[in-house]
Amino acid sequence: KYLGLGYAPGAETVWHGVSKLPPAHYLWIEDGRVILQKYWSVSSIGDWRGSVEAAEEQLEALLRDAVRLQLRSDVPLGVFLSGGLDSSAIVALAAEQLSQPLRTFTISFDDKESLDAEFAKQVARRYATAHTEIAMGPLQAAVAMDELAPLMDEPVADSALLPAYALSKAAREIGIKVLLNGAGGDEIFGGYRRHWAPRMGSPTWAAERLPKPMRRAIASAWSTFQPERAIRASDPIFAWVAGVSGVNLHTARGILRDPCDYARMVEAVREEFQALETCPARLGYAHTRMNLDLQTYLPNDILALTDKATMAASVEGRVPLIDHRLVEFAFSLPVRINFVGHKPKGLLKRLMSGRLPAGLLNRQKEGFSAPDAAWLKVDQGIDLTGELLDARTPILDSMLNPKALAALLSTPERRRQSASMLFALYLFNRWHRAQLAA
Repeated sequence: KYLGLGYAPGAETVWHGVSKLPPAHYLWIEDGRVILQKYWSVSSIGDWRGSVEAAEEQLEALLRDAVRLQLRSDVPLGVFLSGGLDSSAIVALAAEQLSQPLRTFTISFDDKESLDAEFAKQVARRYATAHTEIAMGPLQAAVAMDELAPLMDEPVADSALLPAYALSKAAREIGIKVLLNGAGGDEIFGGYRRHWAPRMGSPTWAAERLPKPMRRAIASAWSTFQPERAIRASDPIFAWVAGVSGVNLHTARGILRDPCDYARMVEAVREEFQALETCPARLGYAHTRMNLDLQTYLPNDILALTDKATMAASVEGRVPLIDHRLVEFAFSLPVRINFVGHKPKGLLKRLMSGRLPAGLLNRQKEGFSAPDAAWLKVDQGIDLTGELLDARTPILDSMLNPKALAALLSTPERRRQSASMLFALYLFNRWHRAQLAA
């Protein structure tokens, strides 16, 4: 399940006999009985009846109050400013409510062409924040992994884990003990490309729009030269999981020793994302996918890595955009208002117009992710060959075909194509070695 999803889903963990308390649940123990009860969920989807202007006014009030509550602190705090819309909006609303300069923190990557750091500087200048930028390359990533491995309760295979930890550590070293960040904004305002109708001719388009016989024909035509695209085109859930975890299903099938392991991985993927097939049509395309991310990817990946990265550096991570009132309001908005102007995050962009640089509001989404494809293309800092061929732990050794894995690692281009999956294996093995040594 971890290899296919990048995390242990729901209440499951990688530890035998240990379970997590699911989000929005409480556990009650009385007279020897254990009661697990869900206490919250998004219930009203798309039922807002007001105008765009009224929605914008309500969004500002809720967002401002959510930030106000998260700014309460008896210790120094700051904001993780990625240069994207969500964290920039938090900086803008936080700076407007504080009497002293806000501390902001940005990370830049040596191996990634990105405007994130530049936009972060623009926002920092506009709101006169005390701004810190740190750089990260594969060598720094390897150091972060070595420090994190013995501290994590279980692995999360998202490359953003390492820069989030490095940034939290840098903030802690100068006395910051609380960091706000923009997690959750994509899930409630439709920020991911997968929330939107796919481009014609793409594997996702074929998987979602074409009847099974045509999908099979297209997948068969692609299978020789682009086998991964063929798998994604064959099934909507396969197309979805490739966009979420980045798993390369074709490669995974080739390097797993036992075909039953691949079958179990596929079954786990189907179980986690079955809502793509079972959600009522009335929810609409975007709301169905946003709600699915809210239930799965956000708590199991984004919030999990945020907790692990910040706590490992003795920093408290706070996420004002998932204030329950804000989430409930965002999901109550019909598509025409939440995505006003037919834009992802349209209403949020409308609210922040004038507060943030126009270039930031109109740019394409990059996402906060490390350049794992560049980091893993060769063994520089992050030593894939040494970790996965020479230091494989018993669990991975029992699962992986060493010859197939060696062939994969011997080709930089194949490493690049399978970077997310290789990072998941690397992180798990490094984490597991640390647990065995403890």
